[in-house]
Amino acid sequence: MWSTQSSQNAASCLGLRCLRSGHSVSWGLTATGIAVPDWERALLFDLELLGILIGLLSPFVFGVVLPLTE
Repeated sequence: MWSTQSSQNAASCLGLRCLRSGHSVSWGLTATGIAVPDWERALLFDLELLGILIGLLSPFVFGVVLPLTE
């Protein structure tokens, strides 16, 4: 069974990967000038926001909420 610390680290890494991949692809598309539909840019922006949200909420969820439910 996973410990709370390893779960928090995994969630934080997931958030960082979402943020980094969304930003990298968006920056790469802008730098190369490739034309993509607006819904793809919106999807990449949502991926960045999801990464920030996961990164900010994972310490609270795994550090406060889960220990209270045990």
